[in-house]
Amino acid sequence: MEIDLSPTYRGGDRLGLDEIRYFVEEQAVPPHLWREITDPAYGARQPLFRRISGKAVVTIFEGGHESVDSAVIAWFRRLRDFHQAGV
Repeated sequence: MEIDLSPTYRGGDRLGLDEIRYFVEEQAVPPHLWREITDPAYGARQPLFRRISGKAVVTIFEGGHESVDSAVIAWFRRLRDFHQAGV
C-alpha cells in the first residue's frame, strides 16, 4: 500500500497560529487546507488532513486519540520496503 507523497500533499513546513487555532476550536480542517484524501489503509476513517515535511508525515482523521491499525501496518511495511531497497 502506497502513501501518496506527491507535491499536492506537501505544504509549507509549518502551520500558522490561526490555522492551528482553527483546528483546535472548530475541530475541523481550515477550508483553505482541505483537500480530498483517499488512503485505503485507513478504511472507513479516511484522512481529513495530511502534511509532509522532510521525513515526517502527519495525518489527521476523524476520531479521538487512537490509531488505525491497518494504516500503521501499511506504514511499517512501506518503511521496511524502503530500507530493503537501500534508499
